[in-house]
Amino acid sequence: MSVENNFLQDKVVLVTGAGRGIGRAIAHAAASAGACVVLNYRENEAEMKRVVDDLKKLHENIVAVRADVSKSKDVKKMFDIIKKRFGRLDVLVNNAGIRKDALLVNTVESDWDEVLNV
Repeated sequence: MSVENNFLQDKVVLVTGAGRGIGRAIAHAAASAGACVVLNYRENEAEMKRVVDDLKKLHENIVAVRADVSKSKDVKKMFDIIKKRFGRLDVLVNNAGIRKDALLVNTVESDWDEVLNV
């Protein structure tokens, strides 16, 4: 199967959990492919600013939105920002996730609920 090199050109791509790791790499790839990228993060504003600055070297239409994706109010605000800025969303990469450092048998229910909510 062949995919055109410009299939993301000017598409609006939201990457949740885009501050580091896999999410950051996906956001980098999308910006490299010409996408307008919305970077979702929950904490660490200083690190996200570095990510934005890095990706703006690849595409000028990069925006970071702080939102906790486990909270519907935050998600609604994030989508309102996307709609106002771009008028649409073409691609969602649902990458956000958390993990608790414990064996499953030692995980308390409230920690497990938090993992599942993201």
